[in-house]
Amino acid sequence: MSRPDYTAEQWEEYEEEKSSLFDGNWELVQSALYALKKYGIWYIDPNPNNINCEKHPLAVKAK
Repeated sequence: MSRPDYTAEQWEEYEEEKSSLFDGNWELVQSALYALKKYGIWYIDPNPNNINCEKHPLAVKAK
């Protein structure tokens, strides 16, 4: 999959929307997404149902 053709504003909205889903763990999710991008995989639908940070040692615990 190639990079989505988003405008700068769309990328900003994407970041805001997705970061709000992960209770302080967006940086961990971004690390995983970056690792996939290195292999040409643009995973554009991260959500807590398909990326679980709960057991990661650096994860912020959900409230």
